[in-house]
Amino acid sequence: MTSDREFLEQLRERQLAQIERMDAAKRTYWRAPLIVAVMAWALLLAVTFLTAVGVVALWSGAHVFSSAVFLIIGVMAGVMGAQTRSERRPSPQPSPRGRGGRQ
Repeated sequence: MTSDREFLEQLRERQLAQIERMDAAKRTYWRAPLIVAVMAWALLLAVTFLTAVGVVALWSGAHVFSSAVFLIIGVMAGVMGAQTRSERRPSPQPSPRGRGGRQ
């Protein structure tokens, strides 16, 4: 009888661990495609803006635009870096279930 109870406890702990792993996988599954989509959108906007600035610079012949382009690139790089830094979260700590003696 005791071995059956221990077996059922071990089975329950394994099932809980498997459920936790599946939940963690679900939470991280959508993150990568979302980051790729945001980066692609930002790249498209940047290319469009820089193309427009380049066309205006060629049309007007003003050299002021070249320094403005470098300034815009620096600002956008800083914004993208700030976004990636803010998305980093500490990894979740493992559950205390199943550790130690009986609870």
